[in-house]
Amino acid sequence: MKHALFPRSGVTAIKLSDASGVKRLQPFLQTTIEWFDFIPATAKAVALQLNLMAVTPERGNDKHLGFSIIIPTLNEEKTIEPYLLALQPLRSRCEIIIVDAGNTVSSHAHLADKIISSAKGRARQMNIGASHATGDVLIFLHADTYLPEQALQLIEQHFGHQQWGRFDIRLSGDHFMLKVIAWMMNRRSRLTGIATGDQVIFVTRQAFTAAGGYPEIALMEDIALSKALKKIGPPVCLDAKVTSSGRRWERYGIYTTILLMWSLRLRYFFGADPQLLAQLYNGRSGFSRD
Repeated sequence: MKHALFPRSGVTAIKLSDASGVKRLQPFLQTTIEWFDFIPATAKAVALQLNLMAVTPERGNDKHLGFSIIIPTLNEEKTIEPYLLALQPLRSRCEIIIVDAGNTVSSHAHLADKIISSAKGRARQMNIGASHATGDVLIFLHADTYLPEQALQLIEQHFGHQQWGRFDIRLSGDHFMLKVIAWMMNRRSRLTGIATGDQVIFVTRQAFTAAGGYPEIALMEDIALSKALKKIGPPVCLDAKVTSSGRRWERYGIYTTILLMWSLRLRYFFGADPQLLAQLYNGRSGFSRD
């Protein structure tokens, strides 16, 4: 008669009080133990090979994460100072890295830990910043955006199990449609799991590396990175709001800019060349992003 717990094992029912029976069972038990040791070891090796294991930074209960705030800039000399001043209280826990494509922010060197010169291209600049960063978590911040209060603590609270995310956004400005646009951006992001650079993407260093960093394309690099990170895990969508300038929307027309952005996203979805999309963006809006 086969043992009820192991109907296919070939092990016959025995009395464990019988010494000879225990001896007969020992090879089966040894094989079982070896398999239970083998399975997790093999899974661990495979996961490490795929760069999908340990993307959450290891830390003890009394150790805080380290943060690197990376800011790509171009011709921001006259406007960036208040945004940098707002970051100064965070410098005990993070480093501020400016990657400047215009060589125009050197006068603000005392407000940052590193200023790195780079060729133009937001994706290229952010990748360069990441390569110089020392933090466990990378925060990609536009030069016209304020972080919410307690931003670092909010990120840290959610990084026990998830590896990347973004904030909700608020657009500064007087036009009532800016609130509608921000609400739509936040809602769309929650539904799709795709973040925009305006919402301030934050990501563990390991997950950023596993995703391959920002693809160095002329436009939609934030969407491309989000898609790669989604393969590692879903984003943290924080309710806390970053405040980003609504100047682009107000200067070039709210409705015109909405239609333009929707058109560009749709074209990208259907496979349009990001270089062509960047030309359309800069040509029609007059607002250069690089």
